[in-house]
Amino acid sequence: MNWSAANKYISRMRSQIHRQEIIQDLEEMVRELLEDFYQSVHKLPGRIFFFRDGVSETQFHKVLEKELQAICSGCSKFGGGSYKPSITFTVVQYFLPVIDNGTP
Repeated sequence: MNWSAANKYISRMRSQIHRQEIIQDLEEMVRELLEDFYQSVHKLPGRIFFFRDGVSETQFHKVLEKELQAICSGCSKFGGGSYKPSITFTVVQYFLPVIDNGTP
């Protein structure tokens, strides 16, 4: 394995409307990232780890449903629709425990 290549990351960034939970253009971004990955190592990844921040608890299920669907749709553009990697969808939250005097 080429360990130096395994530690390189690529990303995509888009601006979107303030307070919009669901990532716009995610399917297109996934497709672009997979194309870049394929050009770099000449194969598609067997696993995709997707890290997400900024999701409220009330919107979690909606975001998971829509964004996971967009990721799967982006993947289906490869291998004649047969490319289906395992996907780990992780949502993180920032948490500061409160000290006894009420301050973080």
